[in-house]
Amino acid sequence: MEYQLQFNYCAVLIYSIVLFTHLSRKQTKEKHNRIFTILILIGLTGGSVNILNTYGNMNPGVFHQVFLNLLNYIYFFALVFAMFFYFIYTITLTRNDLNNISNIMKVALYFPIIGIVGVILSNPFTEAIFYYENGIYTRGKQQFLLYVIGFYYVTFGVIWVLREKKFTSLNLKLALASYYLIGCFAVIVQLFVPKLLLQHLGFSACQLIILLNLQKPEEYLDSELEIYNKIAFERIFALNRNSNLEFSVIYVYVEGMDAFAKSMGADSEKAVLKEIAKYLDKISKRNAYYMENSTFFLIYEEELEKIDNLVAQIDKRFKGKWKCDIGEINTDLKMMTVLIPNQIDNIETLYFCNSSFRKKEPQKGNVIDIKEIDFQEAGHQIKLKQIIKKAISEDNFQIYYQPIYSIKENRIVSAEALIRLIDPEEGFISPGEFIPIAEKNGSIIKIGEMVFEKVFAFIRDREISNLGIKYIEINLSVIQCMQKGLANQIIQLIDKYGISRKAINLEITETAAADSPKILLENMRELSKENITFSLDDFGTGYSNISALMSMPLDIIKFDKSMIDMVTTFEYGRVVIDSSIAMVKRMGLEIVAEGVEELRQLDMLKEMGVDFIQGYYFSKPLPEEEFIEYLKKQLSL
Repeated sequence: MEYQLQFNYCAVLIYSIVLFTHLSRKQTKEKHNRIFTILILIGLTGGSVNILNTYGNMNPGVFHQVFLNLLNYIYFFALVFAMFFYFIYTITLTRNDLNNISNIMKVALYFPIIGIVGVILSNPFTEAIFYYENGIYTRGKQQFLLYVIGFYYVTFGVIWVLREKKFTSLNLKLALASYYLIGCFAVIVQLFVPKLLLQHLGFSACQLIILLNLQKPEEYLDSELEIYNKIAFERIFALNRNSNLEFSVIYVYVEGMDAFAKSMGADSEKAVLKEIAKYLDKISKRNAYYMENSTFFLIYEEELEKIDNLVAQIDKRFKGKWKCDIGEINTDLKMMTVLIPNQIDNIETLYFCNSSFRKKEPQKGNVIDIKEIDFQEAGHQIKLKQIIKKAISEDNFQIYYQPIYSIKENRIVSAEALIRLIDPEEGFISPGEFIPIAEKNGSIIKIGEMVFEKVFAFIRDREISNLGIKYIEINLSVIQCMQKGLANQIIQLIDKYGISRKAINLEITETAAADSPKILLENMRELSKENITFSLDDFGTGYSNISALMSMPLDIIKFDKSMIDMVTTFEYGRVVIDSSIAMVKRMGLEIVAEGVEELRQLDMLKEMGVDFIQGYYFSKPLPEEEFIEYLKKQLSL
C-alpha cells in the first residue's frame, strides 16, 4: 500500500513550529503549561516515528526488523499517551492539580492507560496490535482497542469540561471542542482509509488551535515589568482554591512611587519598578504578580514557617538602593502575609485587604499584621458589589430629578438627574457608597448606559418640554469620561429615542477634568458639535485648573454647596463668591448655585448675579411621578 507521507511531513512541521513558539514564551507556573509541552513532544515524536515506520513498511528490507519493530512500539505508545495526556491537560486547565480529584476519577484516568500499555507490551507474544507476515506489516486483531481508549478519553474530556462549568470559558470550550472534533475526524478517516495518514496532521492542527486560543502567555504578563499580571494572579488563585490547596499571599507595597514619578518622570518610575519586579520574581521562584499602584503579590506554596524568612529577605533588600536611569534610589515598603484559605478564602476579601493594608502604618518594622484589617468592612464592601451586580441585572436603579430654578425667568427650567439604588432587601443604598465601588470594578459604565436610557425615555415619553423643562442635566463619572467612544454612544442613544440634542446637558466634575483632560476634551468637542451643552459640577472643591477649564466647551459652572455655605458662614465668604462669579461671568458662562437651603442664601445669590438655583429650598430630588406632579403644581401657580 502506498501511504501518503506528505501529510505526516506537514504534521511534523506544524508540531515543530508549535513547540518552538511555546518554549520561546514565558509561561505561568501552571501544570497545564508543562502538560502542553509533553503533548507537543509526544505528537512530534509520534509523527516523526510514523514517517520512519511507514517508509520502512512500504520498503521492506530498508530497516532491520528489530529497529522497525521498535519504531512501531514507539508509535503506538505515542498514540495512546497523546490522548491520555490530552485528558490530563483538560483537567489541569481547570484544576491545576491532579491530587485533589476524586478516587473514582483517578481510577477512570489511570486504569485504561495501564490496561492498554499492558496490551502493547504483550504484543511480542500475542501479536494483538501488529505483526509481520512474510515481511509485510499486518494489523493485529486487538488494534481497535487503541482507538477505543482514544475515544474513551475524548468522552471523559467532554464530560469534564461540561462538569467544570465555573472554570471553563466559551473560548476554552470552543478550543477543546475543535481538538476533539478535528482529532476524531482525522482518526476516523485514517481508520477507514489507511493510506491517508491524516491522524497526526489532525492532531498537530489541534495543537496549533490550542496554542493560539488557550496558550497565550502575553495575556498573563505585564509587558513593561516582564512579570505576571493581575489576570494571571486571579487565574492561579482560582485554580488553587478549586483544588483546595493551602498557600500564602504576601503583599508588597512600594511606597512613594507616585510622588517619584511626578518629580523624576514616569520612565524613571518604571525603571525602578522593573528592578523590584525582577528581584521579587527571582526570590519568589517566579511567583510574583504585579497588581497595580506599585503593589506586588507573591504566592507562596511552601511550609508556613519559611514565610518569615522570605519576608525578612525582602525587607533587607529594600534597605538597599535600586537602579534607574537617574542613578540609584531608596524606596520604602510595607508588607503583609495572608494565609489562604485559613484567613481569607475569596479574592474579593483579598483585594479589600490590599486597599486597606496600603492605608495603614506598621506598628513595628515594615510588616502589617492582618489582624489590623477590618473584616467587617470587607464583608460590607463585598455585599455592596453583589447588590450592584444584582441591581444591574434586575434593574433596581431609579432616577430622581432635582428641580433647577431660573432667577431670570422666575420658574423651574431644568433638573438634574440623580441615580438612586433601591435594593428589595437592603432598601436605599447611598450613591456615596455604591458609586465609588462601581467606578472601581468598572460596572459604572453599564450603570451610566442605564441612566442615559432611562432619562432619554423619560424626556420622550413624558414630554417634559410642555411642562417648562428645557433640558435635563446628566452626570458623567470619571470612568465614563475616559471612554474614547463616549460621544458616539451618547449620540446613537439620542437618535434611538428621537429627542432633541438641546434637551441634554452633561455634567462633568473637576476630578474628571483633572484625571483625563485629553480624552475628555475630545469627547466634549465632538458632542458640542452636536449642540449638546456641558456643565462643570463641584466647582470650588479644590481641583480647578483655570487654564484647562478655559479650553473646554463649557456652558454652565455649578458652584458646590461648600462654596455657597461660605456666603453666610465666613466673614469673607461673600468676597470669595463675588470674585468667582465675576471671573465666570467674564468667561461668558452661566452659574448654578447648588445646595441652597435658606431664603437669605437665595436673596444674596440673586443680588450677586447667579443665574440658577438648585437645592432643598425649592425641592429635594424627586422620583419621576412626584417630579411631574411638582412641575404641574408650579405651572398652576
